[in-house]
Amino acid sequence: MNLLYIIGNGLDIQYGLKTKYSHFYEYQLPKYQEKQKNSKYVNVIYDNIQEDKENWSDMELSLGELTKNLEIDEEKFMQDLDDVNEDLNNYLRSEQDKFDVTSKNITIENELANLLKFIPEKDVERISDYLNNMNYTTDQIRILTFNYTNILDNLIEKVTSPVNNTFRSNSNGCSIGSVEHAHGTLEFALILGVSEESQLNIEYKDENRKYLIKESLLSEVRENRNIKNDNLINWADMIIIFGTSIGATDNYIWNKIAKNSIKKNIPILIHYYEANIELIQKLPRKIGQLYEKVENNFIEKSGIDDEKEIEVLKSNIVPIISKKIFEIKEDKSS
Repeated sequence: MNLLYIIGNGLDIQYGLKTKYSHFYEYQLPKYQEKQKNSKYVNVIYDNIQEDKENWSDMELSLGELTKNLEIDEEKFMQDLDDVNEDLNNYLRSEQDKFDVTSKNITIENELANLLKFIPEKDVERISDYLNNMNYTTDQIRILTFNYTNILDNLIEKVTSPVNNTFRSNSNGCSIGSVEHAHGTLEFALILGVSEESQLNIEYKDENRKYLIKESLLSEVRENRNIKNDNLINWADMIIIFGTSIGATDNYIWNKIAKNSIKKNIPILIHYYEANIELIQKLPRKIGQLYEKVENNFIEKSGIDDEKEIEVLKSNIVPIISKKIFEIKEDKSS
């Protein structure tokens, strides 16, 4: 079978990297202030972040909202966005360089062994039957990451493939492919943008809008990443989402996943991080509400509005609360 992991920033955070947008602001805004003192440089994006950091927790969505500010010149915004993109790249590279992969490993066998252990008991038999009814004799894992860093790439390169597979009774092993970056890397075309035109000022020129909407921007950089993203989603027999809040600026991805799930009846396992899980798991009502929150958020972001399709999609979603994946083991001999 074909198992696709969709990975977000939560994994880099799990590995100890300071890769939240708030971390970037803490680092970059003092630099901006210093630059302002020494020159006449003004960046309208940084000015707006300084005025209201809380409303910039999702930078991409807030960038789209800022385009609707009619007091900001369109060309000035685009130039300043280039500067922010470059600064973000430099910051993330400095975080990436702090991570020494030499003595670190991940064990895919453990990951596969935990696959059924992590899901709610109610879903175990259904998912187990789905997996074991697959006609494949071997399995494949692919990874599509929203992260720009190469941390996971380097860890996966150290994995010897194929690996033993215990989550399917009729499998002879599992191979793992290279990591694909949905929105570029620190080496080439770090994509910042929104999902759709409704998240932007529609009065912006076509030549600028195409560089603010992720799918069109992916097409413009001519690396076929948009095609690779689609192919991986359509290839999958099961999808595991980890480390992402299912943000609105990736709605186009959630829509593609939802449509594939509805068409092929594919399970979508969604990991959700809850900081207060130790308290919540003691309260039945809170647990039920949390599961519903994960399901409803994905359905809303997917844009599926047909009642029958929503019913199918909801039955395919399996929420997993506050678990870790691809955990690192330190090699003491290195």
